[in-house]
Amino acid sequence: MTVITPRSGNVRCARRHAPAAAAVLLAAVMCACSRDHDTHPPAPSPSVAPTPRRTATGFSDAGLGSRIAVLDAPNGSDEAKVAVIEGLAADRGEAATAVLVRFVDSPSTLIAAASIKGLTNRGCDRVEGVLVRLLESGEWQRRAWAAKVLAANGCRGARPSLAERARREVDERVKARLDEAMQQLAEGG
Repeated sequence: MTVITPRSGNVRCARRHAPAAAAVLLAAVMCACSRDHDTHPPAPSPSVAPTPRRTATGFSDAGLGSRIAVLDAPNGSDEAKVAVIEGLAADRGEAATAVLVRFVDSPSTLIAAASIKGLTNRGCDRVEGVLVRLLESGEWQRRAWAAKVLAANGCRGARPSLAERARREVDERVKARLDEAMQQLAEGG
């Protein structure tokens, strides 16, 4: 067994090269710390990055893509998504309408209701089919909003669907919206 003593050659060599090694290490740390971090953004973590999903094409403005990204974010808050939906409701373009139609089927009732409400004043030819389909939703909020928006849009072609749903409806809240919608459409509004 070899015993290293302060007089050994290895210890003397290490003492002689220690200042040079420390200088090289210090230079490497300074170089790494002084680089421009803005030009080299960190790669997103695979566990945090959203999964790409199909989005509407033919955007009416350049910011629509970023708003869709907010809506597609799996961990985004419902409040932030509703704010985006409400902003899209003011845009009467085809691309905004397509996004609203896509989110009427959101798992979140809050987002779906905001999307359905956002279809108000869009024209029956653009939204009547999806609203009539929502009259058969399993959630009373979606059925109620669909009836309300069909009436607000003046979709007279939906009267038979509204009447049929009213005959079968068991939820009094929805029944009231269906009755209001049929009355409003019968009056011509």
